[in-house]
Amino acid sequence: MDKLTKTPILIAVAVIFHLIGFVGIGILHNEMVSSLTPFHLLLMFALLLLSYKDDFRNFIGWVGIAYLYGLGMEAAGVNTGLLFGRYSYGDALGIKAAGVPLLIGVNWVLVVAGAYAIACKINTKPLINSALTAAIATGYDWVLEPVAVKLNYWQWEGGVIPVYNYVCWFGVSMLIGSYANKAQIIPNKFSLWLFIIQLLFFILLRIVL
Repeated sequence: MDKLTKTPILIAVAVIFHLIGFVGIGILHNEMVSSLTPFHLLLMFALLLLSYKDDFRNFIGWVGIAYLYGLGMEAAGVNTGLLFGRYSYGDALGIKAAGVPLLIGVNWVLVVAGAYAIACKINTKPLINSALTAAIATGYDWVLEPVAVKLNYWQWEGGVIPVYNYVCWFGVSMLIGSYANKAQIIPNKFSLWLFIIQLLFFILLRIVL
């Protein structure tokens, strides 16, 4: 089992599945591949969990908080419009509760974990690190947004992505990143590389779609 959880193997698995996704969605425009997005998110989440051996108990505690917080903020946004803006989710991300896909919390975990790992390479002072985490995560969302709309992950009222969405992304990401600092989460190489892989995936889709 230890051999299967080595970082290079996990990275290779992530690259392979993202390549399959890019070819299926971006080049072949295959709806079946697109419909597997929930499975893909769960697989990446499983790989992330497998990658954490040291301090796993502390990390899984952070994951639970980040998941619930991200999901809660999304529910507030969808149902009130007070966060992110006026938007609604499509069916591409799977089962929903209160209008929000349950997997969206997983997305927050994946994105912030990766952004935090990158930020830790730059500066480890808690406040600066949290701000860097938020900026990196928000930049990721800027790349993702047009692709997400085209793939019916979610839709914005009036078809315009509001600047306020990015303001809220920064705020929510900074709070989740701040908790990572407070909990002294140890960043790992896989979360960093997974973030880069996902970012490149959406950059390529943004180009071809």
